[in-house]
Amino acid sequence: MDAPGPDTPLYSVAAVARHTGVPAVTLRAWERRYGFPRPSRASGGRRLYTQRDIWTVRALRQQTDQGVPISRAIALLGDESSPAPPAAEPVSAGSPLATLGNQLLVALLDLAAGRAESVLSEALSQLSVEDVCLGLLQPALNEIGRRWHAGEASVAQEHFATGLVRARLSSLLQHALIGVDQPAILAACPPGEWHELGLLMLCLFLARRGYSVGYLGANLPGRELARLVTQSTPRLVLLSAQTDETAEALGDTLRGLRRLPPPRPELAYGGWIFNARPELRDQTPGVYLGPDARAAVVTVAQLLGGDQRTARPPRRLGEARKVDMHK
Repeated sequence: MDAPGPDTPLYSVAAVARHTGVPAVTLRAWERRYGFPRPSRASGGRRLYTQRDIWTVRALRQQTDQGVPISRAIALLGDESSPAPPAAEPVSAGSPLATLGNQLLVALLDLAAGRAESVLSEALSQLSVEDVCLGLLQPALNEIGRRWHAGEASVAQEHFATGLVRARLSSLLQHALIGVDQPAILAACPPGEWHELGLLMLCLFLARRGYSVGYLGANLPGRELARLVTQSTPRLVLLSAQTDETAEALGDTLRGLRRLPPPRPELAYGGWIFNARPELRDQTPGVYLGPDARAAVVTVAQLLGGDQRTARPPRRLGEARKVDMHK
């Protein structure tokens, strides 16, 4: 028998609420007022939701946590393609992601670095790096961010979690880039943008697929990036912004790069603000990467074609264990 697909109605409203953090009463209110989600009905009228519904509800909650009105967030669903799955692992109460995700969240909130690192090492022994990033790390950080905004978590807890995740991602990226001398891709956050983990994940995904990436980090002045582009002549520059202010700085940086003498790199950009406000894309030079890191990898492949060190597929966790994951 074939495994159920992402559009198979399987999950009760209670299960969706448990896996997304959106209360059942809120889900029913969204359905009445905005026509989403649209569950199937089992015998007796019981609502049944799909895996895709769960992914989309999570995406909506992330947007509302950032201050986007739910009416606008749902309206954007009609303008965008369906959200890409955050991980290949199916969501179920007993799944590795659900269990490990809860353990990681508790460890991060407890400021327990050793415990959090052990959870991550276990996850990387069972799942791909991509699934760990999008199905484990990203939800945990989003939940801590939500609690911080709600006054349920401290600044110290948020900083601890971000720092630990940044260190692990940086270590994985360094291992993936062993042997790279001249990056074909440069990636940075524009002036004033300190939220770098999404871009760091994308660089890791690209490096694992053989692309030579130079990750330049957060809050990079435009003139510094322009100088480096002139010196190293990369084929592609990636920028990421999360707010209106940094989206403006990102646009200024890209316009500055367009004024450089040839050879000029391809320019691409992404970040939460361009998902929440798609009209900003019309004002921003370059190519929009897409709504998440998985989509961005596809966009980069289209821009660069075969410009890779190798054509290897991303490694699974068992292979990842061949390197030191504890650094």
